[in-house]
Amino acid sequence: MASAQTIIKNFMSVLDSTTSRSTTALSEAVTSVSNFTSWQNVIDTMVTDCAAYNGDYDSFLRQQCGIILDNDDTGAITGSDAGGGTVKTKDSIVPENGDWTYPSSTTFAVQGLRVTVPDQSSLSDDQKWIVGALYTWWIDEGLTLANDSFGINFRESGTTARTMTVSFYSSADGKLAVTSTNYGQKTTTIKLQINTYYYDGIAAANDPNGVSDNSTLYLDRTIAHELIHAVMAANIDYFTDLPSGFAEGIAELVHGIDDKRYDNIVSLAKSSSTLKSVLNSSAANTNAYAAGYMLLRYLAYQAANDRNPNTAITVSTSSSSSSSGSSSSSSSSSESTSNNNNSSGSSSSSSSTISSSDSSSSSSSSSSSARMYTYTGSDKSYVGGTGIDTLVIPVAAEIWASNEDNYTGIEVFNASSSSGFDL
Repeated sequence: MASAQTIIKNFMSVLDSTTSRSTTALSEAVTSVSNFTSWQNVIDTMVTDCAAYNGDYDSFLRQQCGIILDNDDTGAITGSDAGGGTVKTKDSIVPENGDWTYPSSTTFAVQGLRVTVPDQSSLSDDQKWIVGALYTWWIDEGLTLANDSFGINFRESGTTARTMTVSFYSSADGKLAVTSTNYGQKTTTIKLQINTYYYDGIAAANDPNGVSDNSTLYLDRTIAHELIHAVMAANIDYFTDLPSGFAEGIAELVHGIDDKRYDNIVSLAKSSSTLKSVLNSSAANTNAYAAGYMLLRYLAYQAANDRNPNTAITVSTSSSSSSSGSSSSSSSSSESTSNNNNSSGSSSSSSSTISSSDSSSSSSSSSSSARMYTYTGSDKSYVGGTGIDTLVIPVAAEIWASNEDNYTGIEVFNASSSSGFDL
């Protein structure tokens, strides 16, 4: 059985070699690695699967996408949650080795990519520090991550752009960085703009991850994200025709966003209608980033498990997550500031109380009829029965038993005494 990472690598290999455009190209890649019949078939099946969990986001994400939100792994395709052997955290996903060094020239080469930066005399202290970080760590590690994750790089024989120009700007526009390329079948120009508005004080902080006292946003991960846009544009025909949700989702997949876009992921997994709307939209907002990432994790997980999309899934739910409710003639992709940093190891949750839907059920302790309560995620359901000696209720479910208070945990309902108690 192929791993999730191998599925995505093979997917990208087809996308890299095809001359088809937009969703036709994506469908070719999908059918080459899975039993799904098209890109749209992946979307539709994911939405149907999500609906089957009726708001139980945690079970849906774990069982159908392989996404685990309550641990330290970011969800990167090379990380442990996706089947890799190593936990990739927000600090380790882009490893920084060696001492910060400023380049001796305004042009330097890294793994087949020629990078041009502004003259040092025109830069602020923060901008100088970022240039040094790009030169010392981030471009090299970002391109290594791209190749390890997707098998794509600037040294391919068909690469059409091998130069990237870096510039800076400062604006409260919600964008951390923007990658711009020309339209058309072949990309020939790549520009990376970094927004220093959100990284004030980064030089004084001198943190290799690219955070400061004024910002907890990881610039090293943002650069890794932007380099995916750059290397894909340089190798994939009609890159700018690809749906924005896919383009942003694949760039998020390289470093993982379980921590950064936690709230978006939970919100989408709770509502299949919202997920459907976002996945079928051309908007490039924070929900699109999260939905695109979720869809690719879903595809990789389902393909790795040889899923037949015509076969209905078996839903196993838990109560831990019940429902609550640019430049001209160019294309640009950006990393946004929305930063849902729920701390790793914690998860938002609420309990569902299971109560009887039988208004005539007796509360007498002398009743000889067993009442069996089954937990189904956010729904509250009651199943009446007789002759049942014991029933084990799922972990974390909250149940009601005749003549008893509510109980939380693993419970046994005893038919003879009509009582509930903790194990």
